[in-house]
Amino acid sequence: MPLNTPNQSLQRAMRILFAVAGASDGRSIEQIARRVGLKPNTAGRFVRTMELEKLLVRRERPLRFLIGPTVAELKHLDDTRQLLDVAGRVLVRTQVELVSANFSLAEREGADSTTRLTVMAARPGVAVLHRAQLHQPYRKASAMLFLAYGTEEERERFFAKYPFSRDGAALWGTRKRLELFFEEVVRKGYAQPDFPDEDYYRVATPVFAPDGQVVAAVGGYFGLEHGPRNRRRLVKLTVDAALRITEQLR
Repeated sequence: MPLNTPNQSLQRAMRILFAVAGASDGRSIEQIARRVGLKPNTAGRFVRTMELEKLLVRRERPLRFLIGPTVAELKHLDDTRQLLDVAGRVLVRTQVELVSANFSLAEREGADSTTRLTVMAARPGVAVLHRAQLHQPYRKASAMLFLAYGTEEERERFFAKYPFSRDGAALWGTRKRLELFFEEVVRKGYAQPDFPDEDYYRVATPVFAPDGQVVAAVGGYFGLEHGPRNRRRLVKLTVDAALRITEQLR
């Protein structure tokens, strides 16, 4: 096939997406077929393939198809591409300044937070992208940072999914102590939870979008064998890295 010949299957799939987009109640296969100009059987095969890739999702009774999560994920990846590119460059340069430390970029994902990028002491100079590494609630510095800067509604969603009595009391003791920690995070500009059984010294600090919203968190950590001087240096490097990323997003 010549390089300048359009791929008709791809064109039809795109037309199906546009036929379904904006239909709050979804479209039936027959409706999709009419709008795209295909026979119902042909439209059905396209729809089933697109459903497997989560480009479309079905709703039963009556059977209708709506835009699937893959479309939103692609949009999110495109929106965050600049953030990941900038963060990768900044964190690689930051890690050189303290070669025993590890650095990461985390993002909020609903009530959870997830690691998106890491630069590890074991692989200096390499920024590794991650699709989804969900954080343990109540323990991770970046997860606590997102809650500290989050809205009341965001906190309520977190506590509904991860009840404090079940998941947080063993670490924090009381909700009051946790709320005081949130206030301290916002006052200092970084999160540094300290638990007796922790294996690492961890810190996280916010990355802000141009509109002032927290869009990510830069995390830094290393083993507890490091003394106060290196710990202060880790905090400063992590805070400075987040500031540089924030500035380059403007």
